[in-house]
Amino acid sequence: MAAVLEDTENVKRVAELLAEGATRKIVADTFGIKDLDTITRWKRDPRVKAKVRRLIDDRAVDVSRKVDSTIEGRLQHAHDLSIKELIEIRKEYGGTKLANKEVDDDALATQALELLERDPELLDKLTALIEEQEQAKEPDGHPEGAAS
Repeated sequence: MAAVLEDTENVKRVAELLAEGATRKIVADTFGIKDLDTITRWKRDPRVKAKVRRLIDDRAVDVSRKVDSTIEGRLQHAHDLSIKELIEIRKEYGGTKLANKEVDDDALATQALELLERDPELLDKLTALIEEQEQAKEPDGHPEGAAS
């Protein structure tokens, strides 16, 4: 049943169901699968995981935008807010949340695979770039012209 995930539309649909909180049984019934372990394997598939992560991230961004918009509107009348409310807002939006973006390895790997599928010569280009960078280093491991 791995063939089901070879179709990108099926990967998308599986991810949508999982992101919506569908059970393995619901996903299995949707695709006519009898073995629930197949759904467990699908949930671990990097393509599905990346799409689920993207869907959840998109939802989180949508919610954040709505909340931010509401807060921004209320801050137009900051004089109506208590000091405690203003301090809480400042703590929440102090910049640290924006600076701590996590990298999703599965999503990154999936994006790389998708790019390689579109441009099979990309791997050769990347290899050449890495070799070029390595050759630009002096024997001591520092780039040419860099102070030791």
